Amino acid sequence: MRADDAPAHRVPRIAHPPAAGRGGARVRAARWLALAALGLFCSSRFGMSQPGPADTTTINSVAEDHAGTVWATGVDSKLYRWQHGRWVVARGAIPNGTAFQVAPGPDGGVVVIWNLGAAGDGFTWQRGSEVKVLGRVRIRPRPYFFFPRPVGSAQVIPTAEGSVLFTGQQPRIYRLGPSGKARLVYTLQPSQYLPHRVFMNQQGQPYLALRGTTDSAGRTWIWSGYPVRMVVGSAIMRGFLIYDRGHFAYHPQIPGLPSGQLSSVGRWDEHHLAAAVFGQGLYLINTTTLTARRLRSGHPRSFRFLQRVFRAGGRRYVVASVFHGPVAENRQHRLWGILWRYRRGRWQRVLTGLDELNDFDFQSLRPWLVTRQGLWLGAWGTGLWFVPRGRGLPKLINWQQGFPLDTVSRLFPLPGGRFLAVDLVRARTAQVSSASLLNPPPPDKGVSVINTATLLVPDRHDRLWGILTWRGRALDEWTGHRWVKHPLPGNIPPNWLSSLDLDQQGHVWLFPDCRMGPMAVFHPRTGHWDDYPSYQAALQINAEHPLRFLHPDEDRMKPIYGPRGQIVFVGACFGINYFDGRSWHLWNRSRLPGPPNALYDSSPFFDSADLLAINIHHETWEWQPERGWHSISYEPQTERVFVGFAARPTAPPPPGCSFTQSTSLAHDRLGRSWWTWRGNLYEGLPGRCRMALSSRRPQPFLDGRRLGNVLIDAQGNQFFETWLANGQLGEYVVRAHAGPLPQTTIRWTRVAPDAVRAQFATTASAPALFRWRLDGGPWSPPSARSELTLRSLSGGSHTLEAISIGPRLETDPIPAAATINIHVEPQQQTADLLARLQAATSDDQREAIVRALGQQPAAVALPALRAARAQASSEERWWIDAAIQEIEQRQKPSRPTPRSTASPAANQPR
Repeated sequence: MRADDAPAHRVPRIAHPPAAGRGGARVRAARWLALAALGLFCSSRFGMSQPGPADTTTINSVAEDHAGTVWATGVDSKLYRWQHGRWVVARGAIPNGTAFQVAPGPDGGVVVIWNLGAAGDGFTWQRGSEVKVLGRVRIRPRPYFFFPRPVGSAQVIPTAEGSVLFTGQQPRIYRLGPSGKARLVYTLQPSQYLPHRVFMNQQGQPYLALRGTTDSAGRTWIWSGYPVRMVVGSAIMRGFLIYDRGHFAYHPQIPGLPSGQLSSVGRWDEHHLAAAVFGQGLYLINTTTLTARRLRSGHPRSFRFLQRVFRAGGRRYVVASVFHGPVAENRQHRLWGILWRYRRGRWQRVLTGLDELNDFDFQSLRPWLVTRQGLWLGAWGTGLWFVPRGRGLPKLINWQQGFPLDTVSRLFPLPGGRFLAVDLVRARTAQVSSASLLNPPPPDKGVSVINTATLLVPDRHDRLWGILTWRGRALDEWTGHRWVKHPLPGNIPPNWLSSLDLDQQGHVWLFPDCRMGPMAVFHPRTGHWDDYPSYQAALQINAEHPLRFLHPDEDRMKPIYGPRGQIVFVGACFGINYFDGRSWHLWNRSRLPGPPNALYDSSPFFDSADLLAINIHHETWEWQPERGWHSISYEPQTERVFVGFAARPTAPPPPGCSFTQSTSLAHDRLGRSWWTWRGNLYEGLPGRCRMALSSRRPQPFLDGRRLGNVLIDAQGNQFFETWLANGQLGEYVVRAHAGPLPQTTIRWTRVAPDAVRAQFATTASAPALFRWRLDGGPWSPPSARSELTLRSLSGGSHTLEAISIGPRLETDPIPAAATINIHVEPQQQTADLLARLQAATSDDQREAIVRALGQQPAAVALPALRAARAQASSEERWWIDAAIQEIEQRQKPSRPTPRSTASPAANQPR
């Protein structure tokens, strides 16, 4: 029993506005004015206005001309220009052409590529209101299928003489000159590519796109490279191809410059280009002598992996990447990448930690912009960085400053101290003022963020477990009030862990990553650790008590047990690890049958013959020691499909809400719905919904992040798991509960041997709602009724839970629970239910009886149902079959797992 008062707030239910009728102009005008007034009232009273200046037009390329016009092409194949704070469709310059891509062009204009269907591609030059047709090419470049949208599939290289070089993922270079004709001017040969890369072959590996950099003499240095080390199978040009007034000169090797993949080339000064060689460092190329020398880095090995070399405001900068781990890490952020500035012959570390995630996908797309305040630098997952002039410290510009993007792909200056920021990955564009970003309003109260190293998982007491930082070398526990650290065993490298979960006894298991090194299990009650040489060894040692994890749908490494002591699980890198009772076997995906690029349809399982099986691309493959993998009749395994292999289905918000759309949606353990839409977070139940965060102050969902899981601790604090645009874990948004929360109580009385009446009470202010569930089933729809009668309960112990909900959707975080013991004979109750099924007069009655039959013991109910089915009518037989099916689905017998006495395997499968 609990008693506490809750604050009284009344929020009316928000319904759809009525449709306008067919009356006269005055009536329609009056209705529109009334609707506008209602909208203003709701916006001011309930915070329902839509926040955020971001334009969500889905664009895939963008460029600015020297007239100040910013152009873009959309995935809808339209050409856009930025006007009056939004993207506006621009009139096409080529009839029957659809806009494909836009890129910077010569003479201060942009080049627009048009898809002309079978005729190939057309090219136009545009600057402000000026338009000029450049030419046409019949060979369409093939797009990069494994790179994000900002990369684009065509490369337009403007030259100093006013012409345009055009290339794609193929070895041909075309020239689009003032004559309006496009012609092939150069074709690269296989000998001009690096030997350790695969040249274009029957498998269709793409060529790495050519890029161009102009030196002070007006020559265009064409190079091939992209600062991602995982461009396996791509053809990368060796050296440089220099274009000078219509002539090409190929230089396979620049003396002093190592042969390798280039990641960035930029103008350094009047006589030098700076070239970053992947894995080697930074080199200065003398454009007169065509020789190179290495430029000493700011710290040993700090320039091995450079993303970008650029000049801004008369200063020289490089962005260095790292692969071993974050360079700046705390509870708020784990950041990758370092910004260095070259000044007076020395390197200065300006900023340690640029991006929220490792920046393989961002790389040379990182934009920069110089204003009178300082340098603005785009970032991946963090928003934007500002480096002030003088000696001021760099400042992160994100949602706390009201910035509505989490990734910035392009930056363009606008008049009046404003600039345009574009996120091509999430397709969001924002026009912002530099002054307002540097002097923002205070953020939403009670909201904070943490950036964890692993996902957070709740235990049965709604405490949260995870690892906040790798450097902390500890397992972190959230008690509801504070974080408690449990130091890891000394042999457990924290950055070798992939995830964690809790078993049925409350022990915390730390799963290793692809390296499958040592692992450990934490016992919260005693505070001690069990460490094992491998995950496989831990499974064998604990085989007497088969593991059942609390969150199996999210665990790729959950073990599945066979009838003869077998164990199988999928490792962190999708390898199938199988213990046959004596030794371990490993199959990486390349060693499994089926299509080479097909993923598993489900987890491994033991088929009807009790043998190991796996579903791949709608085929079932069985393994036998003497036959290996072979195909058998398909056995679907819908209960064990990997969540990570399929996109989450888009679901609408709860019925009865005025918000009918969402960009992401999740449910918490109390049955509430949470969803994002147009830069804010909403919460709701059927018939009630509201904006969860303020629309007048900066809040984290302003930047368009997507919602994953929602965790509620025992104190009612909310942890919102969010995901970045590339599908990787971002920050946890934490909202502390404000004020006292409702508390719920249950009183029940028996009204029949198998029926009880329950009464709910709450400390919440009226009007309050109640939800209930029985034996851990789904929550009931919210209802204002505080009384409930449960009939036809099966014999045994039942648990009834209830929660109460206040007027502003404040919810009791700890459901009230009552244990109900029913003393009835299953045989007699089954017979009574069958008699009531025969006498029922409505489908509602029959459905209730079928649900009650489904709760009966299978050994008693199934024989009685099958005997009754033989003498039932056709209509009664249909309902009896439904009851049989429900019993078979809900009460499947579990397979016993004998203890294995085999010793842990010496090898380490993944």
